[in-house]
Amino acid sequence: MRTFTLLPTHNMMKSPLLILLVSALLVLQFAKASTERTEDSSPAATIKQFLADHLKNRKYKDFLFPFIESRSLQGNETHTQGLVTEWMKDIGFDTIDTYTYKDVGDKLTKHPNFNSPRDNFDESPVVVGVLGGDADGDFDPILLNVDLNGEAEATPKKHRSLILNGHVDVVPIEDDSQFTVQEKDGRIYGRGSTDMKGGIYASMLAVEAIVKGLQKKPAGRLIFESVVEEESGGSGSLSTILRGYKADAAIIPEPSQLKIFPKQQGSMWFNITVYGKAAHGASRYDGVSAIEKSMRVIEQLQTLEMVRNDDVKRSDPMCKDLPIPVPINIGRMKGGKWPSSVPDYVELHGRLGVIPGEKIADAKQQLIDAMSQLAQVDEWFKEHPVQVNFFGASWPAGDVSPDSDVVSTLIKAFEQTLHEKPVVAMAPWATDAGYLSTLGDTQAIIFGPGETAKAHQSDEYIEVEKIYQCAETMANFIVEWCGLD
Repeated sequence: MRTFTLLPTHNMMKSPLLILLVSALLVLQFAKASTERTEDSSPAATIKQFLADHLKNRKYKDFLFPFIESRSLQGNETHTQGLVTEWMKDIGFDTIDTYTYKDVGDKLTKHPNFNSPRDNFDESPVVVGVLGGDADGDFDPILLNVDLNGEAEATPKKHRSLILNGHVDVVPIEDDSQFTVQEKDGRIYGRGSTDMKGGIYASMLAVEAIVKGLQKKPAGRLIFESVVEEESGGSGSLSTILRGYKADAAIIPEPSQLKIFPKQQGSMWFNITVYGKAAHGASRYDGVSAIEKSMRVIEQLQTLEMVRNDDVKRSDPMCKDLPIPVPINIGRMKGGKWPSSVPDYVELHGRLGVIPGEKIADAKQQLIDAMSQLAQVDEWFKEHPVQVNFFGASWPAGDVSPDSDVVSTLIKAFEQTLHEKPVVAMAPWATDAGYLSTLGDTQAIIFGPGETAKAHQSDEYIEVEKIYQCAETMANFIVEWCGLD
């Protein structure tokens, strides 16, 4: 309760001038107190205080530490997803959908974008929770108003739906100690801390700040997706799309160092077989070395990479800060049988980056066409063309306009939280955002607290402060984007 210390005395009341002065001061003080009360009770202030108290009391240890320590290697995600399910129950999600790939069936496993290195998915559930919203109305892109003349006018709807998506699967470890959480100098160390359990936890804190801090639910539907298999092809997020989940926008808190990535490159794996002619090494002139011919192939790939990246840098200013926006990389080379033999074949295994807005099929064709042009620079390839195959994982590129409402709303929330302008750029790697954007009819952007350079490392870590900054930004975004019920 605020008290006012300036009170009129009997003598003061005898002077009309003093009476006016005292009255004016009281009015100003009351107005100031009212303004302060209004500011203190704003959603942004309440969110900030809730998260500040949460951080001060180190409540993150209760969930984040066992979350990281749960060994969610591929095929072993059940326990980790159980932790997510219990959190959803505690928050009070309206529905919780826990399923495996078997529940989606052939619609998933026979989908052209499906990829998985295994057949057994019993210990790899996907968990999707739905909170708030007015059911199907949340998915309408516009509402129609009717003016006095009876003409329909399209206007943006007030409350929009949102997906918060993240993957719990982590890459293999060198030893078990990497799952043991350590906290030092404001950092939390452990496998998956930055990629991307710390990001998922930031999403959770954002939801908690709404539900427990503001004691509200989102007016627009909020869908929380905890998926598997992002590291090996993205089939977990693909399954959510095929199960019917979509929204007006999505945020995926992959480790972006709090940069906003509306666009991201896609990628795919390829295999090029180069043929030669075997011979004894003592008379190698009787043969043709497939290793030497593979050097021609690599030069052709480098030319293709240069042409593709020159094109994308000219057409998309968001790529200007990336040295190579969509790289072509040879990650493995296999060939030859004996040191004293001329090798008659070489296999090149590599990764092809996909340009935002480019279809995977079109990127594949460019690679095939470039390899068919080898005959123009080397006669050998006329009679012995290389063989190009595509295998394993492929991720569609993400392409959300930097001028879209979702980006501008997130920028506003970022500035409201951190009082500075964010970096808006193109992600240098592929994520599940490409699936949601291209196949799920959902504008998906990347915004997370981790640092990519520490992902998949033996000393992987995430900064606690960044988790809370990300959570506060996301909570402010939810208030603006979804509204409050």
